[in-house]
Amino acid sequence: MKRELRADVKIDGSKTAEVDFGSSQLTLAYALAGETIPEGDLYDIQGVPRLVVKRVVVAYIGKGSAPTQWPDHLKAEFREQYDKDLTKQFVLKRVVSLIEQKHPVLKRLGGLGLEINYLQFVESEIISSAMLDLMRVSEVPSVPIHDCLLVKKKDVQKTKEAMSTAFCDQVGVKPTLSVKS
Repeated sequence: MKRELRADVKIDGSKTAEVDFGSSQLTLAYALAGETIPEGDLYDIQGVPRLVVKRVVVAYIGKGSAPTQWPDHLKAEFREQYDKDLTKQFVLKRVVSLIEQKHPVLKRLGGLGLEINYLQFVESEIISSAMLDLMRVSEVPSVPIHDCLLVKKKDVQKTKEAMSTAFCDQVGVKPTLSVKS
C-alpha cells in the first residue's frame, strides 16, 4: 500500500499512526555484530542526500556486498525529488566508499552471517513480539508494515514501549523510533 494511502486507514473507526523503527536493518546489523551503533541519523553523510544513502545502504544489505550499480528506481526518485540527474551529481563508488567509512560493519555482513534473510527474520520476530505484547497486555490491535506498526493514534505510546522492549529483548539495544500520522 502506498504511503499516501496509509493515512486513510482506520482501526475500529479511529485514525491511525505508524510507529517505525529508524534504520532498522542497519541498527540490527550493528547490534548483532556486537558493535556500537553510531550516534544520530545513520543515513546522514555530509554531501550526500539522505535518500541516496538510504537506498544504497538498503541495496548493500540486500546484496550482502557493495552495490555495483544504482538501486532500482533511485534515479527516478532522485530526479523527482531534486530535479537533477543522479549520475551527473554522484559517482556510485564514491558514495559506497563514504558509506563504508561511516559503517564498516557493512563490509563484514556475510562473514558474520548477517545476510538480508537473517536480518529480516530477526526484524519479523521483533515485530511479532511487539504485536503479541500489545494484544495480550493492552488489547491494542496493530497492523505490521515492514519495520513499523500501524495503530490507533491513542495507542502510540504503548506501541513505542512494546516495540522498544521487543527490540531490546531480541538484540540488546534500544531502537530509534519515529511516529508518522
